[in-house]
Amino acid sequence: AKLRDHLTTIRALSEKQVECFRTLYHRRFGEQISKEEALEKGVRLVLLVQLTQQFEASRRQKENTGQKFAGELNL
Repeated sequence: AKLRDHLTTIRALSEKQVECFRTLYHRRFGEQISKEEALEKGVRLVLLVQLTQQFEASRRQKENTGQKFAGELNL
């Protein structure tokens, strides 16, 4: 599914957050991006952070219970 389809299921970024992201993106990459592109990239970043946090929480929980997790293979 396209990212736009997921916008209704996750918290959208505020106008201020989108503008802040555009500014940061311009400073880092030297390119101006549209509000729509900033929203898409910002939401993707938020999703990446959320997934990383979920993975880390799962890893810690399994570590505390002595279970193995997917990223821990003993070859």
